[in-house]
Amino acid sequence: MQRSRTTFPLTAAGITALYGAGVYEGRVLDRGLAYLRRHRPRRYEALNTFDYYYGMYYATQAAFQRGGEFWTSWHRDTWRDILSLQNPDGSWQDLVGPNYATAMACIILEIPYQYLPIFER
Repeated sequence: MQRSRTTFPLTAAGITALYGAGVYEGRVLDRGLAYLRRHRPRRYEALNTFDYYYGMYYATQAAFQRGGEFWTSWHRDTWRDILSLQNPDGSWQDLVGPNYATAMACIILEIPYQYLPIFER
């Protein structure tokens, strides 16, 4: 039996890539978003993995693109989780280090404000 190579970060990046390619509907997107909802990382995983912030960045971008209730609940939970991981000095931490984690946390938090060039029209 072959083991699945499906992961949260890769699924999130794949959904974001589909949106970027102009694919906004379909079974693949629905299944991918359902996977993200079922496999959302726990907050404590941020300190124990290399890909927590990478996955959450792409998942949050995908949720924002989806909109509606999916975005509303994802944004609320992500905001809570990311802010709860902030250190007293204002930084964030993961196995890569504070520079990467802090940069990614800030980018995740700013997604609804559409500062990234990817949101330019």
